[in-house]
Amino acid sequence: MAIYLETNSLRKITHYECEKGTYTSIFSIFELLAGMTSYDFKVRKACLHRIAEQALPIKTPMIDAIFCDLLGCSDYNKFASDMIKDIYIATLNSNSFEQLEKLDLDCSDSKGIRKCTSAFQWLRNWDLSISNITNNISSLFEEKNASFVKNLYNSSGLQGLARYYWAKFYEARIDNYKLSHAEAFVGSEEITCYREEVEKLFSKYNYRLFMTAQAAILAKSYFINGGTYGRNDPSDLLHLLYLEEGDVLVSNDKIFREIKESCDYFNLKVIENETSLSELFLQN
Repeated sequence: MAIYLETNSLRKITHYECEKGTYTSIFSIFELLAGMTSYDFKVRKACLHRIAEQALPIKTPMIDAIFCDLLGCSDYNKFASDMIKDIYIATLNSNSFEQLEKLDLDCSDSKGIRKCTSAFQWLRNWDLSISNITNNISSLFEEKNASFVKNLYNSSGLQGLARYYWAKFYEARIDNYKLSHAEAFVGSEEITCYREEVEKLFSKYNYRLFMTAQAAILAKSYFINGGTYGRNDPSDLLHLLYLEEGDVLVSNDKIFREIKESCDYFNLKVIENETSLSELFLQN
């Protein structure tokens, strides 16, 4: 078991030392950097300084790589984590936000041509890309019978939604009809390999947690709350992709309490007024 500190907990907790293994993610570092302004530069820099000073491990890769690895793809920015770490180090060495705003990244395009890119513009473009990931999210939980979902929520709450959608995802994981036609062209060995890869994906803890939590939280928004949800809710869910089975996520964010309600196998430790992890984990 290890302890994962997402963005809010990094800001809330000031002492990360704990007997249990502790880590954060490059995505959390990204969020601290991407949301930085002249107004909160000192606060965010202090948080980043604590991470460096206390040598808190930073788990990589960036979320696009996690998505692609889960789905067996390779179309992602292999240097994103290194670029974010470079901006992180530059922030630690900057005396003001204005100084940091002048930072450029020396990059190469697909043809190997070098070009300079504003570091903060790159972060903001990435932030927009992350937002775009959720553009078609409603297709995951489309239902012809909306009243069924409402009745399920009224009778079984978020946990009922989570169970229902995971069963639905799992049942639809393989299109046996299409595979039976494809086998004649690609061979039985290829089909067997495909089935094994799909089963491997669906057995992964972080995939199951992310998919069921996403469906439960956003299905509630879509069917119960008239399509409204918190602006950061979809990106907050991405933190779940960094968890291994048995890991504990530490946060004071309301959405993670809802996820705990929907997925009882999700390990969550809620911050109240604690400022150190040791203090937090001494609580029953």
